[in-house]
Amino acid sequence: MLDILKRLNMPDIELSVAAAGAITVQDLLSQDESFRARVRSHMHGRVSEVIQEVRRYAGEIAGTIMEHVDGCAGVALVVDSTEKLAAPGSGQEQMHAAVRNLFVQNGDNLAFTEIHVVYLVPPWLPISDGGALRMPLCQFPAIRIEQPGGEPAPDEIGVGLMDEVLRVRMPEIEEFIAADDLRTLYGMSGGVQRVLFRLLHTVAGRARGATSLPVATEIVTSAIETIREDYLAVTVEAAPWLARIQETHGLDGLPMQALASLGAYSRRWSCCSSPTVRSGTRSTR
Repeated sequence: MLDILKRLNMPDIELSVAAAGAITVQDLLSQDESFRARVRSHMHGRVSEVIQEVRRYAGEIAGTIMEHVDGCAGVALVVDSTEKLAAPGSGQEQMHAAVRNLFVQNGDNLAFTEIHVVYLVPPWLPISDGGALRMPLCQFPAIRIEQPGGEPAPDEIGVGLMDEVLRVRMPEIEEFIAADDLRTLYGMSGGVQRVLFRLLHTVAGRARGATSLPVATEIVTSAIETIREDYLAVTVEAAPWLARIQETHGLDGLPMQALASLGAYSRRWSCCSSPTVRSGTRSTR
């Protein structure tokens, strides 16, 4: 990132980083609005240069991975942070419009020759219209992991599907987490694969100091509590929209205001909703 900004002649970029001490350019971009404003101003009208620099960088990364990993057939990148995009106050709608424009009007610039890229996007982003059709689209619905009607017993078919998805990526998972703790994570995921892997990532972070495997149940419980604390409470405005989703099992007919607002809940519904909602109304496109 620092090298790219240098090549684009970003003024005083090295001074900004040096003054911040151990803070990186990424930290400045995420935490310092004045720095972001300077970057936006400097990059205005230079989009093609930025694209060229990013493509060059992506090619270097792909080449390095291909050389390092024996038998590597290709490199894939999953970008799942679009639903976390936010802007203060009145800027939220403008930010949503900018992201929609990025995918719909400039979708070609999101593809890379050397890397297969998968973008996971929130419900408020209508990528099915206009230029976004240049990219293949698919939906990943939540898996039913609880019995319909609020029964406490798990849906074994759904739990089995979650287990199958996980073992494709981590075939020896039980060397890391005991079977009972793994089933607990399946239940806490709400049937959303992304939430499951986020839980596993948090457990792995907590387990760095573990002296034995599988990890202790206390570590798994602590990871669950950490993720739960990140969930938002349901607002008064969002409650009727969520109720409608539960009744209709879809997003059709909801106003754009609702979709934009509910985007903040999309990665959190699984652990704060009823079994009916968890069994299929939340999907990631």
